[in-house]
Amino acid sequence: MNKKKKGFLRIWKETGSG
Repeated sequence: MNKKKKGFLRIWKETGSG
């Protein structure tokens, strides 16, 4: 669960920054 949340957070951060 932690791994999945980390990956999702990374994509969300990248999308928000981009």
